[in-house]
This record gives sequence, C-alpha cells and structure tokens, in this order.
Amino acid sequence: MLRSVDEAQEERKRGDGKMDKIKAIWIRKDEQRRGAAQFPKCGANVGNGAAGRRSPLIAPERLKDFGEEELLTGGARLTGATATGATVVVVGGPEITLMQVPKTRRLSEFRVVPRPPVEYLRFQDISDAALRIQTAIQRTPCTYSRLSKQYGMEIYLKKEQLHYTGSVKERGVLNLLTCLPQVREREREDENAAYLAGLGTVGMEIHEQLPKLDAVVVPAAGQYALLAGVAAAIKHLHPQVLVIGIEPDGFPLLSQSLKADGPIKDLHSNPNRKLYGDLVERSLGVNTFQLAKKLVDKVVSVREEDSLVAMLRFQEFERSTVDTEGAMGLAAILAGQLPELRGKRVAVVVSSANMELELVRQCVDRALVLDDRVSKFSVQLGECPGDMARLLDVLSREDVRLLDVCHRRQSEKSDLFKAKVECVVEARDKAQSVQLRKTLSDRYPSICWLDR
Repeated sequence: MLRSVDEAQEERKRGDGKMDKIKAIWIRKDEQRRGAAQFPKCGANVGNGAAGRRSPLIAPERLKDFGEEELLTGGARLTGATATGATVVVVGGPEITLMQVPKTRRLSEFRVVPRPPVEYLRFQDISDAALRIQTAIQRTPCTYSRLSKQYGMEIYLKKEQLHYTGSVKERGVLNLLTCLPQVREREREDENAAYLAGLGTVGMEIHEQLPKLDAVVVPAAGQYALLAGVAAAIKHLHPQVLVIGIEPDGFPLLSQSLKADGPIKDLHSNPNRKLYGDLVERSLGVNTFQLAKKLVDKVVSVREEDSLVAMLRFQEFERSTVDTEGAMGLAAILAGQLPELRGKRVAVVVSSANMELELVRQCVDRALVLDDRVSKFSVQLGECPGDMARLLDVLSREDVRLLDVCHRRQSEKSDLFKAKVECVVEARDKAQSVQLRKTLSDRYPSICWLDR
C-alpha cells in the first residue's frame, strides 16, 4: 500500500520530536553524572580498605562532551605547567606539584650502605631455647661441694654429667634439632646460634638455682660454645658476675687466640690425645671467639696432673666419676690458680663424664701417685729368717695397704746374702704418707723412694 508524500513528512516530524526529547534526557543525566564524579580529596576518610568512590568509566571519544579538563581536575582548570616539574596553579582548587623527572645516574655514583651488625646471640634466643627443651631435658642439680671448706670458698657444682648422654652437649643438640625447619644454612655445630642458645640454658639454670653468685667457672676445652653460651646468659642477668674459662695447658687454643686477636686455626702443640680425646681436635669458630672475647673475664690453663687429681677428688668427695673435661673447672681451684675467688660464692660447671672404664682406672692410679697417696720404695734386706716379716709388720702398724711387692736376690759380689725388696703402698691421705716415710727412713737408712 502506497503512502502519500504528506503522510511521510508528518511521520518524519514525529520522529524528530522524539529524538529531541531523548537528547534532553541524556543531557540532564550527563550533568548529574558529571556533578557526582568528583575525585575524593587526599585527606578523605577511607573505610574498609576502600579509597573513596571512583568516577564512572567514560568512553575516550566522549571526554570532550563532558569537559576533559574539568573531569580530570575535579572541576578546576589548569593555567599552566612545565615539562620538568613545577608547582601548578589550579583555578578553584589547591596547588598541585608535579613529580620531578628522575635523572639518569651512573652505577659508580651509587654507594653501598653496610647494614648494621646484628647481635649474634641474644638472651631472648636462650630463653626460647629453655622453653623449647624443658620437656625433654632434665634440670640438673647445682649442689654444695664438700670441698668448699678445704679451699676456703663456697663451691657449687652444676652437674651436667647427669644427662642421659653424660654430656652437656645434649642441650645444644636438642635445641638445634628442634630448630631445623628454621635453619636453612649448613654450618658447624658449635657455630650455630641454636646450638649456642641451647648450651646457654645452663647459665639460666645457674641463675635460678643460685641467685647470689660471684663467679662461674666453665670448661673451655672443645666446649668453647658452652663457655660462650653460659657467658651470654650470665652477663645478661648479672653483669657483675665473673665468667672464667678453663682449658688444658697442652692445648691453650682460646688463650692464644685472644693474644692474637683472632681465632687460630692450627695450634702447634702436643696434648695427650688419649686423655683429652677429640677435645684437642676442635677448632675455634669466629662467632664463638667474638662472644668469648666480649663476655669472658678470664681464661686459665690447667696442667694434666691437676685435672687427674680433680677427677680423684670427685670420686672421693662427690661420689661421682667425671672425665678430664668435666674436672677442669675444679682443677683450676685445686691448683690455686684462682686466688681471687677465695671467700666468694662460685659455681663450677661439670660438663661431661664420658670415659672408658679402663682409662678411668689408669687415671685414678696416676692421680693417687700425684697426690702422694701411693708410694713406691726399695730397701735391702738380709736373708735371715724374719727380715721380710719385720718389714711387713711395720707396714701393718702404719695401717697402709700393700699393693705390690717384689723380692729380688742381689747378683753383685758386694751384696752377697742380701735381697732387694720393692714395695708399692697406698695411704689414706698425705698426712699418713708423710708419717710412713718418716718411720721407714728411720728404720731402714738405705731405703730409696722412687720418683713419681
């Protein structure tokens, strides 16, 4: 059906009127949207992590319709700007400072700023280690020693040899194993901070068991980490308490390192490896040395003979068996190398008691000789009946033990009808030994006391 020309024109007019109405509606909505699309100020409150309301997204081709400058500056117009960065004056708004363009710098112009040194072992590490191992490590006693009155000071023995393994190392190793998920670097055991912190718990227990203390004596042979850990704990809790390290004179690694102001790798010495074992094969780490240099007040070297006598004192007065490392602390006191501790309250750390039974027997026998408790002498007797009996009768009246006797006939012509008798006897103490020597020397002028 064909429409007339007039009808088509009227329909076109009606369509143009509808488009005008639609444009008017768009303009009103755009004005409302442009008025609400204000950027929030820098000081506006931010709630629940939101940074204010964002303006609605507008197609780039329509920015000119809504005023590009007004939309981006929040209704303000820019009057000018510089390319290198300057303060921009904004009409109807605050001043805006543009960012400076960074200059290109050469690599040589950058200076490397060293990080401040971090404290290697903190007291908090030791405290955490104590909580970590308290359910698996027994609390060792710190008992009053019967030797206190004999040497003029209050001696308390921290008996670390009572651990299941017989060594204080159990503390450090257990704490190290519990920290393995956090420890990523493979390093020496005695250089590990977790191992040092575990050994430092000994110092915390000493402080809790003996609050009023004047000095702590710690063995240092092979256990430099023990000395460093205990010193770190004691000096934090009581800075005025003396911390003294003891090491064998045959292997004075710590003393020589302190003189050289650095850890010595190769120390030319000839210690008794059968007696000290692997203690003389341990080296001194850098971190352990720095802690010992900073916190240890004194380092003393003791002789092998003094350590053996100290082992004997432990068996007689403390009813316990320790090795040479565990006896070194008491050995320094027995040898009189710590006169400044007389009349003071002293804690001695007994670190270990790991020694073979046969070696213990040999050490005790040697210590009895060094302590003048076992004596060996030779005397010439005639072959008349009763001469040997009279000698044995003298020994019986002096109440000494006869350990060994050897009867030899003389082969020299001038010693005809003579016999040489060698005896090994044991006395209760030095006083009885002195009395025995006097009695035998008066009765047998030809007696010969053999050297130790």
